[in-house]
Amino acid sequence: MALYIRDRLLTVNEVKLVKTFPELITFVLSGETAILIDGSGQALIANTRGWEHRPISEPLTESVIRGPRVGFNEIMKTNTAQIRRWIRDPNLRIKAFQLGRRSKTDIAVAYIEGIANPEVVDEVQRRLKKIDIDGIIESSYIEEMIEDSPFSVFPTVQDTERADRVVAALLQGRVAIITDNTPFVLLVPVTFWSLYYAAEDYYHRWPLASLLRFVRFIAFLFSLYLPAFFIALSTFSPELIPFKLAVAIAGSREGVPFPVFIEVFLMEIAIEIIREASIRLPGPLGQTIGIVGGFILGDAAVRAGIISPIITVIVALTAISSFTAPSFAVAIGTRILRFPLMIIAAVGGLFGISMATILLIIHLASIKSFGTPYLSPFTPFKPEDMKDTLFRVPWWAMTYRPGMYRPFDQVREGNGATPWWKRLVNPPRKGGDR
Repeated sequence: MALYIRDRLLTVNEVKLVKTFPELITFVLSGETAILIDGSGQALIANTRGWEHRPISEPLTESVIRGPRVGFNEIMKTNTAQIRRWIRDPNLRIKAFQLGRRSKTDIAVAYIEGIANPEVVDEVQRRLKKIDIDGIIESSYIEEMIEDSPFSVFPTVQDTERADRVVAALLQGRVAIITDNTPFVLLVPVTFWSLYYAAEDYYHRWPLASLLRFVRFIAFLFSLYLPAFFIALSTFSPELIPFKLAVAIAGSREGVPFPVFIEVFLMEIAIEIIREASIRLPGPLGQTIGIVGGFILGDAAVRAGIISPIITVIVALTAISSFTAPSFAVAIGTRILRFPLMIIAAVGGLFGISMATILLIIHLASIKSFGTPYLSPFTPFKPEDMKDTLFRVPWWAMTYRPGMYRPFDQVREGNGATPWWKRLVNPPRKGGDR
């Protein structure tokens, strides 16, 4: 009887059969409609969910100049529908289940069968099913429970609220984890370099995209090393600074009561306080406090003789460089590492920075994200994947998917994506087979 009603009478496109009352109660509390049939040991669950939600809008944390202006919202079904709108492939798989003993939060694992590596998909599902917690409020709960290196400051799970970015990751052979009640989707595996790729890197022509990506990596080095290098050079190796610049720095620091390390440390703490305050305040007021507060604080400190002007320039350039990171998680990691590097520079100079850099590279080389080396394609070296790392080659040159993600189907382009020089050598025939 239940099957007859489901197949012949109901016009709802999604109807499930349940046999136990705990399942029925969970679905009813989730907004579904339960249909109980007298004399039947099964009940029908009709999908009638509907509640107020935030409309689809442009993500504030990942804005682009060129590209789609749509992002995810807090409704999982809306998010999965956006993915299906982009990928109209019958091999797209979205497997849904629930996590949380009390919250019963809906979770979905999305991947493209035939492209994603089955071992990675199985590993993602295995880790998710091992989660035993009373409630999942945000996707960060899942991220901390499935990541490979929980004690590292560098994330091994990528988060994004851009639908086009998730679609691009699925086409590369990666796996997406979609959580209800949050617009942030998790992507695995991930490498260090991919955290510095912006979504619009693939919408601009390749020369501009390569330049922007190179500038982004230079800004990462500035954000991480600039204060430490200045402390090391000023304290232990002033002879390495050009003479005129050294004289200018010495003149600007005349009358300053603190050593270089204390100056930089105090200014970095002040910048972090202003940054945190600007985030917590309402939008327009927060931006005003961030800009005006930083300007007034720096100018007042210089006029009072507490901080030298060169320190203000160093700290300001460092703070601006940290904003270039597309991933907020990796930007937080560099901000955390900046302070230990400053202490090491104050104690060991350039030698201390060199040793700390070696240890940092060893740490990054030892990290894996669901079987993918964190520094791939550099270690292990994959020449084909170098086409999309520090720079980006044209689309017609990226014939294969990134091998570091171990995709099942490695070929991305067919013979139709012919380079321009081959078309000049072998032009298409007129009126015949093109």
